[in-house]
Amino acid sequence: MTPHTHLRFAGLQRRSLSAYKLALERFLAFAHRSEYDVIDATDLDHTLAEYFNCMYQEGEPVSAAGHTLSGIKRFIPELRIQLPTASQYFCNWQRSHRPLRAVPISWELLQAMAAMCWDQGSVETALLLYVGLNCFLRTSEMLALQFCHLLPHHTKAELAVVKPFSKTSNGNAEILIGQG
Repeated sequence: MTPHTHLRFAGLQRRSLSAYKLALERFLAFAHRSEYDVIDATDLDHTLAEYFNCMYQEGEPVSAAGHTLSGIKRFIPELRIQLPTASQYFCNWQRSHRPLRAVPISWELLQAMAAMCWDQGSVETALLLYVGLNCFLRTSEMLALQFCHLLPHHTKAELAVVKPFSKTSNGNAEILIGQG
């Protein structure tokens, strides 16, 4: 039975399926190299948790652990609630993970754009450019900002930016710290 003819895989993109398979192959290679005996769900949970810990310590991307856990839960759904330790480790990793974001434009280009805005009398736009790049704001987030959302630190060259409506914060205000 192919993955596209079974309801278990309905809605799953080929790319996701490939990522899950690759992640599971890597996990199985780890379990084999480490000589873990995976006899039952408890052994699987322990081995998977150790695998996540090794990945975390080696600086692997958190998404690789997510693909492994999602793959196991997708291919063997009865294990969904039988992996408490691995799920806990994954949640801990997600909570502590701070992604490295690529800067969308160079600092020099930002300064040139801000200077042009300043020269044209649009101080607000110049400020939004600086805050937006420093805090990696989406365009809609930049446009929704008001001066009351910007809180300068009293003694440090930092600016707290309160995003009242964030795409990723489930309706809660998100606070970002920009450093100057």
